[in-house]
Amino acid sequence: MKKVWSILLVLVLVFTLSVGALAADEDEIPGTYSLSNMDDGSGKDMSSAIAAMAAMGMAASLDVHEDGSADFDLFGETMELQFDFENKTVSFEDESLDYTFEDGILTFGNEEGAFIFTRGELELKESNTTFDYYVMEEFMDSGEPGEFEEGDIPELIVFHNGNAILSVEGEEVEMIFDFEEMTAALADGDGETLPFTLEDDLLILRAEEGDEDNYIVFRQADPGYVGPYIITELYSEEDGDLSEELTAMAAIGMTPTLTIDEDGVGVLDFFGESETLYFDFDKMTVTDEEGETEIPFSYEYGRITLEQEGATMVISRVLPAEEDAAEAAVQSNG
Repeated sequence: MKKVWSILLVLVLVFTLSVGALAADEDEIPGTYSLSNMDDGSGKDMSSAIAAMAAMGMAASLDVHEDGSADFDLFGETMELQFDFENKTVSFEDESLDYTFEDGILTFGNEEGAFIFTRGELELKESNTTFDYYVMEEFMDSGEPGEFEEGDIPELIVFHNGNAILSVEGEEVEMIFDFEEMTAALADGDGETLPFTLEDDLLILRAEEGDEDNYIVFRQADPGYVGPYIITELYSEEDGDLSEELTAMAAIGMTPTLTIDEDGVGVLDFFGESETLYFDFDKMTVTDEEGETEIPFSYEYGRITLEQEGATMVISRVLPAEEDAAEAAVQSNG
């Protein structure tokens, strides 16, 4: 286990250092852009590195004004540019470069390299797999308690980006939860927008605020420990909180994963390295392949928390894939 911790911490930090070292009308140019790629002359695609930096708050932006003046913020370094819309050039300091603009993509540079911008904010990949799992506990319909078959209890999976799947009698309904407004609605836009509350382990969906005659109560439940996980939090006394680095890595598809089978055998895959771990959910301990170190862990609602020598790792249960979410929602409770 010590090997797993040390390799993982080193790789996350190396990733951070390597990334950190990198340096209106759709037909009209004026507007706000985000740096989406760079060409340093080597032909290497740098979009993933830029996405990772943006996920850590190190974005690059370009604001082009109607008069051709522009403000370029390159990872905290600012400079003023001047666009000549007629001659299709952009100037800064004593240099003038040609630019191209098509379908919201603005590019300028020379044979040594180029900047590639996309109109608007840079869209990062986000996980739609990390989730909370609920089962319906009760509901009131016009003041009357509702009933459902014991073997067909409605289930709700709420992903951490707000998307959700409600499974009722074999049918799946897609929903969207807004955790800022504390409202929920059908994903297709039909029906009313309903308020909800989160109280301890309960998610309560109401017809309207304060309505005690029409509501549904979902209780958070255990989705089961068998299945895939991703590392969502990582902390060490020496390096501090590395959760943002994990988020950045997830934005470019570099998320460490763990898969646990029904016997408690887990395979941890991280950047080409793999390690087999043995989880004992009765004793709440985990050992590595050598069996030399036994580490206690806690488990709650699909989240495993490990602590060892000043380091803490939180591993969260995920669904196998987005396209399998509906089927998994039905099967996850047994």
